[in-house]
Amino acid sequence: MPKGTWYPLIDDGTWFNAKLILEKLRNKRVVFVGDSIGRNQWESALCMLASGVRDQSSIYEVNGNPITKHMGFLVFKIKEYNCTMEYYRAPYLVVQGRPPVQSPRKVKYSLRLDVMDWSSGK
Repeated sequence: MPKGTWYPLIDDGTWFNAKLILEKLRNKRVVFVGDSIGRNQWESALCMLASGVRDQSSIYEVNGNPITKHMGFLVFKIKEYNCTMEYYRAPYLVVQGRPPVQSPRKVKYSLRLDVMDWSSGK
């Protein structure tokens, strides 16, 4: 390993092996659902896995969407392994609504745990 270069170390002391992980993901899909933090994790995972692909042009967004400043969902296919890395923006998995009628004034919102948010249905 070149000195001064960062490499992810796995718990058992081995280095991150993108090809090994891609083999385990062959013919599968990985889905990240969340807000901007989840998106950053998805982008990092996609970049790390891309290091194990010979032909970088075989990694593409299936709908032709650019990765930058995109607000909906993104699905990247890694053709060599027939797997997808998907990101769905859903800041709330459940509905955020108005507070109950009898709640104190300082309560501004409520979360309805019995109803899924519209964006989580994708």
